[in-house]
Amino acid sequence: MITETGKEVDTFCYKHFEPIFNYDYTNQMELSLDHIEDGSKEWKKVLREYIDHVNSLLEVDLDLSSVKKVYTSLHAGYYKDLPVIIKDGVHGFYAEYGDKSVSLTQYCEKDKVYSWIIDQSMPKESLQTLVDFILKDKVIMHITDSWSVRVGPRGNYLYFKAKNMKQPKFYHCPEGLSRDEMEQHIRNKYKTI
Repeated sequence: MITETGKEVDTFCYKHFEPIFNYDYTNQMELSLDHIEDGSKEWKKVLREYIDHVNSLLEVDLDLSSVKKVYTSLHAGYYKDLPVIIKDGVHGFYAEYGDKSVSLTQYCEKDKVYSWIIDQSMPKESLQTLVDFILKDKVIMHITDSWSVRVGPRGNYLYFKAKNMKQPKFYHCPEGLSRDEMEQHIRNKYKTI
């Protein structure tokens, strides 16, 4: 996928380092490699020539004022005196607010998040929508202090976290059970209640 950043890097390189990208240069480089292969040129000499050429291009005083900084997060604003932060993580975009960190894969405006980060700006009305999304209660049924049924991107799941656990555990959730039936299911299958 071609990104805006990729387009900007491409334009920058062609503008400032055009000699490396032109056809004659790459053709000459391929011929030099052929000469190295057939033994008519020494590889160290060819490499030195190309290194010197690239270094001469780098010695030019470049105006980098037009180069945008690439951001990976956005301070979206404040809600009730707490910052709302959007970040680009290993598994995609996510938002942080207070002690909550939520994936934005199901967020209604997820297609706009990348441009908000690049522009370092988002509309005020989107901030409220984002906070509502973050605070949305994903717990749809409390079973005990340790067990609950929650909704996720792939449907409902069982969430288990005892007080002595550092990380919660997630289990398949059978469909259509009442609270009492779900408690009995957990008691029979996981023997933790």
